[in-house]
Amino acid sequence: MKELLRRVDPADLVVEVFSIVLAILLALAVNQWQDQRKTQAEVRQSLSNIANEMRSNRRMLEELMPHHQHILAGLTRDFSSAAPVSASAFFSKIGPILERRGIGVFSPEAFAWNVATSQPSVNAIPYDLRVSLERVYDQQRWCEDIARRLGDDFHIGVTDLSPNFYSVTLDLSEDAGDLIINEHELDILYATMLKKLAAVDGST
Repeated sequence: MKELLRRVDPADLVVEVFSIVLAILLALAVNQWQDQRKTQAEVRQSLSNIANEMRSNRRMLEELMPHHQHILAGLTRDFSSAAPVSASAFFSKIGPILERRGIGVFSPEAFAWNVATSQPSVNAIPYDLRVSLERVYDQQRWCEDIARRLGDDFHIGVTDLSPNFYSVTLDLSEDAGDLIINEHELDILYATMLKKLAAVDGST
């Protein structure tokens, strides 16, 4: 045994140990690099999916906003006073709303965002970008809730004045004003966020 040890050159031993350690470190570095590339790819895909989802939600919002403004303004104008309203006017304007067709409910998607936040790679999204995304989706959910409450909660008081006329009073509650204000704010958030996402995509 002693003779075998004497035959081993200490320099060779050091080189061999160093080579083994270097190989391990290189393997770890390659694995880390591959993991980082995988995470970056997941982040890019998540942000791309979120951007597409936001574009779709924004199109839906922009279609509904004028309708909401028109119908709420019309209801306030036509039914906020106790002036008699003809039967034909009443049923043409109130009938569809009572059947839940008049106030279109904003039903945006949040699937891409929910998938992104369920993955570990969400932590690789820059913090300020993640906070901005959370704000957009919170505002989106708030607008959806307001529109749904407005569809459920507005009150119409009807009194028969004659076979052909009604006295109508309308209570839209404060949700009506909140809906228009919050939808405008959400539209601005969508535009700002889509620009940020485009800039991030262009820099990767």
